[in-house]
Amino acid sequence: MAHNNPIIAFAARRQLVYRKWRKLSVDYIERLPMHPDKVVHPVWNPSGTRTYRWACNTPNLQNVPEDLRDLFRGFGKYVVQGDYDQLELRILSALSQDEAFLETFATGGDPHRDTAALMFQLPAKRITDDQRKLAKPFNYGAGYLASANELHAAAVVDFPDITLDYTRKLLGMWFKAHPKVKVWQESSVKKAKKLGYVETPLSGHRLHFFGHVKPTEVCNWQVQPTAADLINEATPPIAAELDWEQEGILAQVHDSLVLDGND
Repeated sequence: MAHNNPIIAFAARRQLVYRKWRKLSVDYIERLPMHPDKVVHPVWNPSGTRTYRWACNTPNLQNVPEDLRDLFRGFGKYVVQGDYDQLELRILSALSQDEAFLETFATGGDPHRDTAALMFQLPAKRITDDQRKLAKPFNYGAGYLASANELHAAAVVDFPDITLDYTRKLLGMWFKAHPKVKVWQESSVKKAKKLGYVETPLSGHRLHFFGHVKPTEVCNWQVQPTAADLINEATPPIAAELDWEQEGILAQVHDSLVLDGND
């Protein structure tokens, strides 16, 4: 919540940052479960999430931030992570047929830089790294109808001085940059209210609503489970190509696979 007193507002923002890093320290350093063989053995569940993604716990290696990933090592000489580039944004662009996103992916552009260019009405080459970083949480959140409060909480980690009012302004700028996404969202919610469910475009997994239809779930359900369908479909052929004496799949982290090996 925003506060009119700048000192209190600053202290509140710093507290959010502290809480984030304190939680990471507790979860991935202080309480890291270690077996006698000095190896971390997480538990994987292929049906552990509503969106058909693999779930991981004790510890959850899927949520390890980039700053802490170097703490973990595989069994071989190398660890390689491969993924579909910007998979969820590509799915969102295909579903919404938003011209700006489609143009970015067709030309091999940077969706966050291109979005920032549209938001701030500047050529992409003049967009600063901070402007790109500021646009990024909107690309990942606004498509799922994240609220201004949720986007503010995400942005304040990198921009402690950002206000809730400015976040609301940025949200409006994002939808102006990607108007077809808004049309898709409204159409999807209207259809879900009529049918009582929403389904994924590839596998047809349905999420039924009994009573109130939640717009965020309507939009999320069409994107994240579809991403899970694609990565789950890609995993068996990749596994079949591995030499399991020298190589292996360590983890599935959302839309990517983490592999290790000696060659």
